[in-house]
Amino acid sequence: MLTEKTKAAQHISENLREKVEAVCLEEYLSFLGSYENKVRSVLQNDGFHGISSSLQIIENFSILRTIWYKLTYLCSASTDQNAKMKRFIDRMEDEITEHFLKTVTSEVKGVLKNHFQKSDRGFGHILGFLKQSFLMFKKEKTDKYQALVKSVNNIITNEYMQALLTASRKLSVQRRQIVSKMEEDHRMLHTIFKECLSPTAGALKDHIKAVLELIQAPDAEGMKIALISVLRQFPGLREEHLNTVLDIKGSLHQEDRVALLKIFHDNCRKIETESNLLFEDIEVKPGMCKRCCCFCC
Repeated sequence: MLTEKTKAAQHISENLREKVEAVCLEEYLSFLGSYENKVRSVLQNDGFHGISSSLQIIENFSILRTIWYKLTYLCSASTDQNAKMKRFIDRMEDEITEHFLKTVTSEVKGVLKNHFQKSDRGFGHILGFLKQSFLMFKKEKTDKYQALVKSVNNIITNEYMQALLTASRKLSVQRRQIVSKMEEDHRMLHTIFKECLSPTAGALKDHIKAVLELIQAPDAEGMKIALISVLRQFPGLREEHLNTVLDIKGSLHQEDRVALLKIFHDNCRKIETESNLLFEDIEVKPGMCKRCCCFCC
């Protein structure tokens, strides 16, 4: 519409074209000012409504940025005006993106709090909602979309591992129950992110699969091989994380545990410069580890 009106005015007179350009710019700037109020109201929302509303506004800012580029191509916007608009759109987009990710974190943390102790479908529900929301995002081929999905994947995996390591220390939770849930959750996560990110989903680090391979290795030698793989993928893994995962394994001789910890200490420093530090921010509370795992045992 902007292109059509500007070209039509240009055919009549240069003066009219300049007036049409000025009106277009003025109306755009006025709209952005009113839209900021809409963004501020969404920043007050949380829960599923906050997630869907934030995602819609993130998409809208991608559209608004495209419109501004087209406007500056058609109209004579000043350099200062162009820089001001870019800063405004970037700032508002950053604020709503931060709100979106914080809301996702809060919701995921909430449903995972007792995920391994209960049989409810809360985790599956929020994953399904996120999948539906992302697939409605019309800018799915953009870098912004890819970055959002990957950020949400990182949030979910981080919170999932925190919940797993916490739940595994509670005696009321059966190890077999934990592994069964991990298998089910892994299938669900893999399917959802493959659909949302295809064909780039393979680039995501699959931490649940890596931990499952370690837990389900048939013997000590298989666990050693799996541990090397985990350390290469996730150099942020710490000794307390490993001890907790080995506790989930359950049927493990003390000498095998000591051998695995030795492999951990021998290899963790060699690969600590790797970039994926998924486990770095995951805490295992002091006093949770009950086994003595020093080499004097």
